[in-house]
Amino acid sequence: MTSKLVFDKTMGRLCPGGARTLCLALCGLLLGICPRAVAQTMTAFDAPWAGANALCVSTVAQSINPQGAIVGWYVDENCHPRGFLRAADGTFTKVDVPSGDTTLVQRTVPTSINAEGTVTGYYVDAYYEVHAFLRAADGTFTTFDPPGLPSSTAPSYVFPASINPRGEVTGSYSEPNAGGAFLRTADGTFTSFLALPGRLTIPHSINPVGAITGDVYLPAAGPLTLGFLRAADGTITTFNAPWAALNCGGTTPRSINPRGAIVGWYGAADGNCAEHGFLRAADGTFTKVDPPGADWSLPQSINPEGAIAGWYVDANGKHGFLRAPDGTFTAFDIPGAGIYGPTPTGINPGGSIIGYFDGVQGIYLSVRGFVWRP
Repeated sequence: MTSKLVFDKTMGRLCPGGARTLCLALCGLLLGICPRAVAQTMTAFDAPWAGANALCVSTVAQSINPQGAIVGWYVDENCHPRGFLRAADGTFTKVDVPSGDTTLVQRTVPTSINAEGTVTGYYVDAYYEVHAFLRAADGTFTTFDPPGLPSSTAPSYVFPASINPRGEVTGSYSEPNAGGAFLRTADGTFTSFLALPGRLTIPHSINPVGAITGDVYLPAAGPLTLGFLRAADGTITTFNAPWAALNCGGTTPRSINPRGAIVGWYGAADGNCAEHGFLRAADGTFTKVDPPGADWSLPQSINPEGAIAGWYVDANGKHGFLRAPDGTFTAFDIPGAGIYGPTPTGINPGGSIIGYFDGVQGIYLSVRGFVWRP
């Protein structure tokens, strides 16, 4: 199911469809003058196979490419996640790693899609081991594991996080002494790395030239995480936001754009260890990313132009935000969303923001995907 809503920024309220003219007229009557109106569109959607079990109704949008194709997952009749691809025209295709003669695939979770339409993600087999996959634009699947996965009684895992236009994939996997990170090139070549020796390393994003960002876990005596940047030549730099407080979670990068700008959040020394956003430029300089009035702010994604998408919490609840390259903020809400509000997960070069929000399906909590366009 898809619903479309039109927002009027000048009124700060929802103006469905034809009511927009009335909204603007009221603005003129009540205020005497109106700034130029800018339309925003919100499209909420559900994968057509979601809702087979009323106890678990969910559609989660994870990644959007420059053409507007979206990948994510929905929950099936067994309350297991299964993948979907939503084309720019709104049509859906299942993304489900096929079971083989000896392999039963129980769950498929796409995590990222590139400009060529190649999708990466992970799937869970009958033994609850987690493996990686690639789905080409023509629908063919390739499954893979980093070489040297530990073979033990404990299930192994591989979590691809991001794929770039060259088909390079980064993610994390179970490694004998610490959680390892990997880079897989389009020809299947693997490079394993740790941001710090012996420390759990979790990549989150890879840009078009192969630079990777993510976080590395530290002992409890200091910040719990540091950010890292792995350059295309393999050089690794760790960093901490200058406002991050000791024992307040450290620094968590989430996304890197083609220019090398990184966004994420840090735990602040405000008495509550509240998380606040940061932008780290390619030269290493930091800027705070906090919408006005935010008590918490968590940037999630940055596009090639430097526009940032994320969410924040203020005295009135949780909201989504867009931060333009010039530093101006636009907040947005979703009518009918529950107390958890919108959770943006990605932004593409055109400025379309995707994510998910909580709603109600009958008497049960549900999760729906959305696309918001400024």
